[in-house]
Amino acid sequence: MSESSGAHGSSEIEALVRGALGGNRAAQRALIEDVLAPVVQARVARVLVRRLNSKGDLRTEMMDLCQQVFVHVFGHHLLARWDPAAGPLGAFVGTIAENHVRSILRSRVRSPFTEIATEQEALELALPRGEQSHETTIVSREALRRLEAELDDEEREGFFAFFVDERSIEEMCVVTGKSREAVYKQRQRLRERVRRILDDEAESSRPPVRGAPRTREEGL
Repeated sequence: MSESSGAHGSSEIEALVRGALGGNRAAQRALIEDVLAPVVQARVARVLVRRLNSKGDLRTEMMDLCQQVFVHVFGHHLLARWDPAAGPLGAFVGTIAENHVRSILRSRVRSPFTEIATEQEALELALPRGEQSHETTIVSREALRRLEAELDDEEREGFFAFFVDERSIEEMCVVTGKSREAVYKQRQRLRERVRRILDDEAESSRPPVRGAPRTREEGL
């Protein structure tokens, strides 16, 4: 599905965004119904169908999540971050929608880390082969629990965004409103923190080294 502005011209879209940011309900409604709804629905549906444990009425859940996305976008004035020169409004809001829905769905489970089906792949993304020690190449559920316990809320969101959902730096700039340099540094700091935690976990899990048995002569 195209994420362009459809029948609306770019100048008209920009005028609607300005109106929506100014509290114009008619402009907000026009943006949602004519421009954003198809894109957001497609992005939300894509997240839902990829979840192996999705249950219940998919369409009902999709519409409920779309509503939450629009509350998030308009309630936090996120349209103010949109740069028309960087791409169409639909793609911008679609990226925010997908990230927000993933966060909502993760918040519904007791431990999002236990929902990672391919934790080995996620941690290999966090720790490229050249940066992995021998210990951190062996990944376990215990290591994921250690990450869950030691990462704070912002770091956990970053871990899932960068290394599980594989969000690009450009996408995270849209989601966070930060500069490319700031997001890049955030990812690098997080990667280093994950590496330290996993190295510590591997070290603490390593069985103690036993001394070599003494020979008969050494015992005399």
